[in-house]
Amino acid sequence: MKFNLGSTIKLKVEDVQGQATFKRFYTCLKACKDSFVSCRPIIELDECFLKGRYEGELLIVVCQDGNDQMPPLCYALVEVENKEI
Repeated sequence: MKFNLGSTIKLKVEDVQGQATFKRFYTCLKACKDSFVSCRPIIELDECFLKGRYEGELLIVVCQDGNDQMPPLCYALVEVENKEI
């Protein structure tokens, strides 16, 4: 946030027995927001299930630019996919 002004970051933690426990993380970097201006009006969501010690889902929103590249717009690490903010 200090070096990339205009970025959006949200972090959710919950208090479980007096300790802060990570729940979810979302970020959209300013450079990614700015690159969307030159992209086609197509937005895609991809997800990847995380297994092992750290379970959850990695969600990535991508767009498509004029060179058929797919730069990321934002990404989130969540415990499960839902509509809760």
